[in-house]
Amino acid sequence: MKKLALSPLKTPFEHCFEAVLANCAHWLGRDYQLMYLDEWGFDYGNWQQAGSFGKSLNSYRNKVQPLKKYHGVLFHEQQGGFDDMMAYVDEILPHKPVVVRADSYFCPWDKSFRKHHNDRHTFCINGYDKQRQVLMFTDPFYHLEGIRFGCREFSAAFRGLYGCCDLVPYTLPKEGAAGLLYKRVKELIEQGTFEQMQQFADDFIQYADVSAEMEDVYECWKAPLFQNIKGFASSRARLPALISYVLKASGIKEEKTVLELERIASEWMKLRDNCLKYLISGSPRTKRSFADDMKQMAEQEKKAAQDIISLLSGR
Repeated sequence: MKKLALSPLKTPFEHCFEAVLANCAHWLGRDYQLMYLDEWGFDYGNWQQAGSFGKSLNSYRNKVQPLKKYHGVLFHEQQGGFDDMMAYVDEILPHKPVVVRADSYFCPWDKSFRKHHNDRHTFCINGYDKQRQVLMFTDPFYHLEGIRFGCREFSAAFRGLYGCCDLVPYTLPKEGAAGLLYKRVKELIEQGTFEQMQQFADDFIQYADVSAEMEDVYECWKAPLFQNIKGFASSRARLPALISYVLKASGIKEEKTVLELERIASEWMKLRDNCLKYLISGSPRTKRSFADDMKQMAEQEKKAAQDIISLLSGR
């Protein structure tokens, strides 16, 4: 039997893949928080050219590259069939865990089990009993370890992506984590990120049409508008951990700013829920409430950004 003893971090994560990356970095003896450096932002394009407000937004943020650049942890992605993945498991274990993607519909420990398909759930294989044909999993997103699953059963769940994380050389710039964060936050202010949020809100209240937002979509939660607002909300939920990490590394004792970012993150979750309510009802009142809340968030985030600049300027 090949097996690694891996306990997942107790930290809550917004998505399974980031949970896997963070845990792999931790297991390799590295930090991971700077992979969130580019999370703060608001990419708003031309809604008329895009065809809807949802399609004019882009909330995607790459975490693989920042993790490699700032922490020296590289994710090697492989693609192939189940037999390819099993050969990889046989080769990699017990030196390091194998990252796999599966359809959680077939995973008994997942909340989606036998309910609906999610073919992008990611977790780790940390053990393999070749004789009994049993795999052992650690699922960092659900904070579970010691999961045992037959190879035959898992073959139905596997979705073609696997890999592992390795340590690679890296060097932080001389200004360190604080300098990186200072530069990023200053860019947000200079690029008018918070003004973009306000412009989006103004345009939305005047021109948004729920039928355009739901075009070619049959379930509200799959609408680009909701998916992007949800993405922005998730990115705000990661900011307190990033800011706390940088301030601690810089020897700055400041809880007020972190607490304010936690409050902002909770308000974004309400904004996300309001977005879904608008897509379901099409109510003008809900539309107005959503836009007004967005404008308030822009003001609050800009103030928080200025506070962070002041803190890091005086370090």
